[in-house]
Amino acid sequence: MADRQASKELQVFQSFAAVCELCIDPDSIEKRNRPEPDIYCRLEGGKTLAFEMVWLVDQEKLARRLGDQGKLERYFEETARALPDGQRDQLQTRIGNARVFIRMQPSKSLSSRKNAARKIIEILLTVDPKFKGNLILPADIAKIASVKIQRGHRQRYLFHVDATSRFNPVPLDAIGKKFDIHYQSSARLELLAYFDLVPAPPQSELRKLCNLIEERLSRSCFSRAWVFDATTQRVCYQSTGCKQSERSVIITAS
Repeated sequence: MADRQASKELQVFQSFAAVCELCIDPDSIEKRNRPEPDIYCRLEGGKTLAFEMVWLVDQEKLARRLGDQGKLERYFEETARALPDGQRDQLQTRIGNARVFIRMQPSKSLSSRKNAARKIIEILLTVDPKFKGNLILPADIAKIASVKIQRGHRQRYLFHVDATSRFNPVPLDAIGKKFDIHYQSSARLELLAYFDLVPAPPQSELRKLCNLIEERLSRSCFSRAWVFDATTQRVCYQSTGCKQSERSVIITAS
């Protein structure tokens, strides 16, 4: 599970690096282990930055569903890897640069959702390599799942399964804990908080999160903070300037 989390953080950061204003050298991005921050990278001018990442997820409310979610994501990966050679290549051609978001009804049994997963893989083998958006599924599959394809800056597809029920859209506890931790870093340290299972909430809800960051940032080890919506590959908040004269920007969708 730790390896999967590390892989997801690396994928999320690569997406962030591709759209943020920092001009990060993509070949310089490295995943690190404790007590170092999660990510080290280098800007085009040669300056080194470190990033600690925090997944903005309501752990308490999602805990009951995350077990099934992990099983289903692994099942999608294993089913894709088990395809015959020709079909594996075909799947890579069809969705090789995509994040495939699958929302599954949490009320359905795990076995029925796995059956739907196999059929979804078969459908993905036939999609146009340029297609993005919501897939139209057969009626029996649509009762169990919905599928959205998002194209991005990747060399390999990534499956994300949402098998959760209602949750807190602004999990303040997840990010609040990060401000109390000290890290060993030879580079300037920044904080990257990201939404991944679900999109970032509306601005009225997002403001609560940004207020917490602004209150805690100047007393933390972080020089700057970002909020990134990995589902839409959009930076929706960044703090700017030095910590003593912090300014913040909530970036609205265009």
